[in-house]
Amino acid sequence: MCADRRADADATYTGRSPFGPFAAAVENPFSHKPSGFIGGSGHGSTFEDLSGQWWHVATQTISIRDRFERRLGLWPVYFTADGTMYVDSYLGDYPTSLSAAANPLERWQQGAGGEPAAAVGTRWTGWNEISLNKPVKASSTAHAGANSSYDASLAVDTDGVRTWWAAATGNAGEWLQLDLGYDCRVSGVQINFADEGSTTLGRLAAGAVYQYYAETATGTAANGHPLTWRRLPALDRTHNTRDMPHDYVELSGGSGSSSDSSIFRHLRITNVRSGANSKFSVSGLRVFGSCPVKPPVRTRQPAGTSTRLSHSCRIIWRALLCAVYFLLAQFTAPWFLLAE
Repeated sequence: MCADRRADADATYTGRSPFGPFAAAVENPFSHKPSGFIGGSGHGSTFEDLSGQWWHVATQTISIRDRFERRLGLWPVYFTADGTMYVDSYLGDYPTSLSAAANPLERWQQGAGGEPAAAVGTRWTGWNEISLNKPVKASSTAHAGANSSYDASLAVDTDGVRTWWAAATGNAGEWLQLDLGYDCRVSGVQINFADEGSTTLGRLAAGAVYQYYAETATGTAANGHPLTWRRLPALDRTHNTRDMPHDYVELSGGSGSSSDSSIFRHLRITNVRSGANSKFSVSGLRVFGSCPVKPPVRTRQPAGTSTRLSHSCRIIWRALLCAVYFLLAQFTAPWFLLAE
């Protein structure tokens, strides 16, 4: 089953015989991811790995330069006691663990105050996206102007992979710089390249891949003294030969050690060679970890109102400016979670 673009989803039909008859599952779609850095989880296939864990691989949508501009996503699959299959896509484009306990989410238990108190998405590492909407600056901007569609801020905006910053050229020395606002503990970094201006099709050859390096700095520049930049070894791709349009690394000190490389405020990536004969361009400079700030307070219970369409409703809740995302849960039966 698929809807349009970011709402692409997959459904299941079940029967007692390979020859049918088949009936649609009540909990459809079993695979659904309409939001996040990249949306969509349709046109997929489900398989079991050698350790007995089930997975669902499906296409995710960019669809800006072409309707079929897609990526592949991979999420764990679980089965409830009655055999219902579901995909755990909760924060599915955040860092997640492969070692989480099996079947982490089947039913939410009633908690204090009449609110659900369940552990959703137990594979999530707990690392938040601390780079979202933070200040950025760049060496240059393609088609620079008041109405530029390649502004540096688009590398960290909420539209994710569907918008991007592009430098004026693909030359060595073009750079993009991020300010997290605080000296933060960083656990992971993902750099998503946008291939702006490329006409290359297919997998890139070793001589045409992205090469770049990352540097970090702490504190602020004061009294006319510049920041002190240090090369980040985990993201030194100066001599890279692999096609990695969505490069991701975890920093060794990001999970609690005192490693200096995992604590910084500023991150800068500098181009050595732009891949795919493109301008140096980034759709997502994503930094995961924690910053020394108070978390947002709990929002009020949302209110729902029906619309003219029998299958839709409008949900309203109080916005919190410091929140990174909101979790909305959909149930098909009391305390049975279908999708997040």
